[in-house]
Amino acid sequence: MLKSIFQKTLYEKRWMLLAWWVGIFAMTLLTMSVFPFFKDSGFEEMFANAPKSLQGLLGDAASYKTVAGYVDQQIYSLRIPMMTIIMAVVLFVGVGVSDEDRGTQETLLSLPVTRSQVFWHKFAAASVLLAIACTAAFVAVLASFPLIDGSMSLVDLAAATFGCWLVSMVFGSLTYGIGAATGKRGLTIGAASGLAFGTYLISSLAPAVELLNSWQKLTPFYYYNVPSIAQQGLRLSNMTVLLGATVVFSLAGLFVFRKRDLVRD
Repeated sequence: MLKSIFQKTLYEKRWMLLAWWVGIFAMTLLTMSVFPFFKDSGFEEMFANAPKSLQGLLGDAASYKTVAGYVDQQIYSLRIPMMTIIMAVVLFVGVGVSDEDRGTQETLLSLPVTRSQVFWHKFAAASVLLAIACTAAFVAVLASFPLIDGSMSLVDLAAATFGCWLVSMVFGSLTYGIGAATGKRGLTIGAASGLAFGTYLISSLAPAVELLNSWQKLTPFYYYNVPSIAQQGLRLSNMTVLLGATVVFSLAGLFVFRKRDLVRD
């Protein structure tokens, strides 16, 4: 028997979680299977002959020769954060503003529960679901070690996975906060997706475009993977910024949600 909104939300999203977990696992394992090609190929000359602006986008050629460097460049800097951030937007829209669109939020609030309880139970459930999904990358990288005949620090791998969850939570809490504050599904999806894409674009182009160097410090991605989290671990200061942003976005959403007229909106 489901005794709380938290448990009910976890149960309702179990199949969604399974689909995303399998997808992230498969993507990571497939990417890791290509590592021996990068390790044994002599593509350093290609990097050396590339324009300096392009070299900034490609990264350090030497890092592709080590497991930790490859995991950083190909797994945690590019593919997996994009997948988990997309999942975060979809998930937090689903547990928040989509329920309001369907009218189930009003029904739920007619029960002897407060708006704060509804808000935090769903937020906690979505956070747990997202954390479980992020573990798929950790498990896949770990499973790939016998296949590629290599390994890396499990502490750094765990730090990279935790950092991936943190940066995804920033956009998840932003999505949840906008939805709770406005009750508008289209606006929520558009704003959250636009900010995620825009900040990622700034962060990814910053190494090659000098003008963007200062702007990238305003993006969550800067505090996620500068310096390389899979090779140097997660800095406490960066973790604090990401956690702080998550708290601010969620509290702002709750503040407006508690005062909104849901029937009128």
